[in-house]
Amino acid sequence: MDSQSQTQPLPAQTTSEKSFVTAWLLSMFLGVFGVDRFYMGYVGLGIIKLITFGGCGIWYLIDLILIITGSLKANGNKPLSGYAENKKIAIIVTCIFLGLSLLSSIATRDTSNVTINKVTAPGTKQTVTTVTTETTKAKSWTKVAELTGDADKSSETIHLSGGQVRLTYSFTGSDTIIGAVYLMDEGKDLSKDGGIPVVMVTKASSDQTILRKSAGDYYLQVTTANAAYTITLEEMK
Repeated sequence: MDSQSQTQPLPAQTTSEKSFVTAWLLSMFLGVFGVDRFYMGYVGLGIIKLITFGGCGIWYLIDLILIITGSLKANGNKPLSGYAENKKIAIIVTCIFLGLSLLSSIATRDTSNVTINKVTAPGTKQTVTTVTTETTKAKSWTKVAELTGDADKSSETIHLSGGQVRLTYSFTGSDTIIGAVYLMDEGKDLSKDGGIPVVMVTKASSDQTILRKSAGDYYLQVTTANAAYTITLEEMK
């Protein structure tokens, strides 16, 4: 064996002709459509990524991270050209881009209830723009009618919006009383058209019940004997 033989060095890994900067920008702005995968020679994966819209955003984010960290190479396992020179700026810009995207999403959600109205003053050409911010409030029980007394009585017209309705009642009196509460459709007469009471008692009692009524106009009607009462109607708004 020739003692002067030398160990041959391994050949350096060939750099791809595909540009790192191009692949990075394509991944950041068009990666959801698989354009970065197409560019780097992964046509099959590019088609799948296109069909799934970047794997619903998850695959898009993974590929973007793999590209800027140098883990994802061009087809043939060749490093993208220009990676070493541009990786730092790519990482910084990507972090800023993703941060701004997140802030923009939050800001869009917070201003979704902002209404812009433009009003032109009469007799002028000047347009005044007003911005109204609608704050979403938690629903609560809102009183829409109340009746008190010790004789038959009906309320004024009540408009219900179709939400949940709560009827709270209290009848007081002697041992023998009669009390009935009706929620009548506006335009109907209890004495002529009849009706089914939503509450009927034969002794002093207090309680509440939930009613389900369609949106429309109604009125409360109370009939009683030997009793005083307080009837409250509320709607969840």
